[in-house]
Amino acid sequence: MSNSSIRLQIVVRFLVLLTVLLWPFSASAETIKVTVGELNAALLSADNAADSVRSLVYERIRRQLAESGIGVRPDSLLFQERYSNELVEGGCNNTVIQHLDLNITVKNDTEFSFALSSLHDPISVGARLEADINAEGRAKQTFGIRLGSCQQIASDSFEVNADGDMALSLIATLTLNPTWPSPSTLSLRPKLEISGELLSKNIRVDVDDSVFRKLLESFLQDEVDEKFSVSAFKQQIASLQQQLDQQIVGNFNNGELTLELPAAEDAQVLALYRLLQPDARFPHSLTYLQDNWYQILAAIVADDQQTLSMILEGSVACEAGNLLQTNLPAHSLYSMASGTCEIVEPVESGQYFGDRDCQTELRYQQTNLADFCNVALNENRLGNAASFPNSLNTWTRSPGTTFDISALPLSGSQPYSLRVPYKSVDSDSGQCQLEMRIYDQTPGSSIDKPVLIAWHGGSWQNRGSGFLGVETMATHFTNAGFVVFAPFYRLIGNKDGNPECHNADFDQVLADTNDAFDWVVSNATAYGGSGKPIVFGQSAGGHLAASMAVNRWAEVKKAILFYAPLDFQDFAEQLIANPSANPAGQRILESISGSSLENIDFASPLIQSNRFPAIVSQTPELYPPMFILHGEMDSLLPYRQSVLMCDALLGDSDNSLIPLGVSLSGYKREISCGNNGSQLHLIAEGEHTLDLCIAPQLCLAGSEQSAAATEESMQKMLRFASAGPSLDQAGGGSGGGSSTWIAWLVLPVLWIRVSLYPRRLLSFSCRL
Repeated sequence: MSNSSIRLQIVVRFLVLLTVLLWPFSASAETIKVTVGELNAALLSADNAADSVRSLVYERIRRQLAESGIGVRPDSLLFQERYSNELVEGGCNNTVIQHLDLNITVKNDTEFSFALSSLHDPISVGARLEADINAEGRAKQTFGIRLGSCQQIASDSFEVNADGDMALSLIATLTLNPTWPSPSTLSLRPKLEISGELLSKNIRVDVDDSVFRKLLESFLQDEVDEKFSVSAFKQQIASLQQQLDQQIVGNFNNGELTLELPAAEDAQVLALYRLLQPDARFPHSLTYLQDNWYQILAAIVADDQQTLSMILEGSVACEAGNLLQTNLPAHSLYSMASGTCEIVEPVESGQYFGDRDCQTELRYQQTNLADFCNVALNENRLGNAASFPNSLNTWTRSPGTTFDISALPLSGSQPYSLRVPYKSVDSDSGQCQLEMRIYDQTPGSSIDKPVLIAWHGGSWQNRGSGFLGVETMATHFTNAGFVVFAPFYRLIGNKDGNPECHNADFDQVLADTNDAFDWVVSNATAYGGSGKPIVFGQSAGGHLAASMAVNRWAEVKKAILFYAPLDFQDFAEQLIANPSANPAGQRILESISGSSLENIDFASPLIQSNRFPAIVSQTPELYPPMFILHGEMDSLLPYRQSVLMCDALLGDSDNSLIPLGVSLSGYKREISCGNNGSQLHLIAEGEHTLDLCIAPQLCLAGSEQSAAATEESMQKMLRFASAGPSLDQAGGGSGGGSSTWIAWLVLPVLWIRVSLYPRRLLSFSCRL
């Protein structure tokens, strides 16, 4: 390959690398320009980048530039190359470049542009390169005649200098060409096209100290003009394009990358796939991908296909979430901007006040859907108080609190939310800093609000799968007047969460639960809370809430338990009796116990201390009132778990008062669990996470009538939480309830998300 072709490859490679730096500043259908000076400033500051991933990517870009011979300087980009003993012309009269140092300096004000309008449209990076060229070296000219063979007559060595400038334009265009060979297969045929034009050149050759100076200058000038001619430039572009095409074919399977997705099982999934066709536009997904471009590049550099898949899945979920939001107003804040305390609608980040006297100052920042997705889809950020510390103690309005995905439709006002650190603990991987989320309708404006603590589900192993459920329920509770505290905790295993919080044992999870409870009790008044807290949780979060209600009963006002595992021994016995019926439940039990199902030790503290019904049945009058909700069709956690607790609250140690047969006479049963107001609601068609409902036909509670019964039970749950223990006690029969469903005119994409991606953000799959 000629040296000119090498130089052109370096320039093109450099243009492709520029995408990394230009993407985060891009906007849909907009052309962004960045100068060489701005690029240099970014690369030279790589060591000081706050984001470790971004710093790593910067460093790899800088290293690759260096390997290509491109140096980064404060005022320019510099390409240097040294030639030695290169034959310029052969024959009896020949010229040899003994050594030549070539410097090509890209001017500081040279602009690079980047344009992107859609994921389905080409990604284009272009530049008009203006460069100064300087070459200095020494050459040797030999003169001879051919008498049979070359006979040397004379030789002369001389200094060679070349100075000048040139301008050229280059465009690198990347298209992914996505197609869907089948509803479950996405095929990409990436193509990178290079085009360019030599705009101008002005390079002057100067030869010193030679008797043939004029002749040599003319000869070398012709050589330069030929090497940098328009036709030679086009040939180099064509040669480089051919090499790129070969590399793409070699790196992929005949140039094609195929991604197999889980099989589509219903028309709703197929409808989502149709949304990914070329005429679709995903502005939120673009923003999400732009903000995560450094992580994407790091995954590409490391050939981490799993991370890439999760990021791309996340972009779809992020966009899908926009279809599930409902427009909720929020209470106004106050400002002293005009010198008097005035009520304002916070439309931008800044300092505000929560009270009408402008005495309680608070920081506020806007959070859009892309910002929300960047946290909720990032296992290193969700629940990690060490991530983005500048946003701690800053109120915002999380889009997660407006996802209308509950069997009880959202209404009222959107709460404000706050991230605060509540616990730090050392682990083998570093320091695990745990986060508390606080939700309040009117932060800083009033005191003596009732307190509710909400623990997320996720089989004690995941955060993302339960986080959105807590945020949606937080809106219901804050509308009922509560200030809500939602703590994160260390996780068993390493499926989810940041590495510093991985591989906890069950005792450590419970330790975090107790510490979170203590933190709320000690700090609730600072956030307007007052009185004993109510504890709430879904699935595994319901177990943690029950743990507080049973083990710290004197400090808990009430407990609200949704499809919670309450008796580990009974659960294990049911699995052993029919191990093939519930493989997911078996995996969860084995994960938290560290033992195979066959070797479970029923006498272990883990099993015995989590037999809550056996503990409660001894002195049921001690324990706070409990509202228990469970689906009779729960395939992961049998509803007998909740029945056992209701029996225990009735003082029945034999677990025989409440029949376990599935109700055939109605859509739900409401059962009183004692004189303190405790009640059990059993939804006849309800699955695990039965409170998830996208539309009347897409509810895990079952049919539309069963979903209506669940909605009625959730309304009663809110009244139970707000009222005294003797109010709204359950009866003993069955009932239904009228639905207040909002007519959905959009695709129920969250259900699709449940089917496709059980570990990510909108995942309420059947797990504890």
